[in-house]
Amino acid sequence: HLSYRDGSHDPSMGPTVEMIAVHKEYRGQGLLPLLWDRIRRFIEEKVALECMNEMTSPGNMMIKATQLTNAIIDEHNGRVTTDKEFFFTYAGFSVQEQKSMMAGLMSGNRPIDEEAVLFAPLLTEDQVKSRLTEQPAMAGWKIN
Repeated sequence: HLSYRDGSHDPSMGPTVEMIAVHKEYRGQGLLPLLWDRIRRFIEEKVALECMNEMTSPGNMMIKATQLTNAIIDEHNGRVTTDKEFFFTYAGFSVQEQKSMMAGLMSGNRPIDEEAVLFAPLLTEDQVKSRLTEQPAMAGWKIN
């Protein structure tokens, strides 16, 4: 599920990944990296919202991942991959301080790593056009 609104008081707005998971019937087939590649490509090619906070330099967008609860999103050879493990270890996200209205009310009950952020450079129009014709490279992706 992908949205643009997450109830955050962060001065930056951008796409928010609220859930990513491989369907149970297809787990263990190496589809998680492909799924993330397709989501990231969609975001990079369709979103042009520049991040306006001080956490990154100009020319970047902020991609958020929220509601990270250690849910199992894939498995391979008897080993499971959780949403936190995937976003923080494999997709390059870092912990995002929670700034939503509910964060203050639930601060004692919510783990600090429930939200993540990734800053990605905004693509130029020419970069987007060239990416539309190339096939995604999956080399180097080893999760399990």
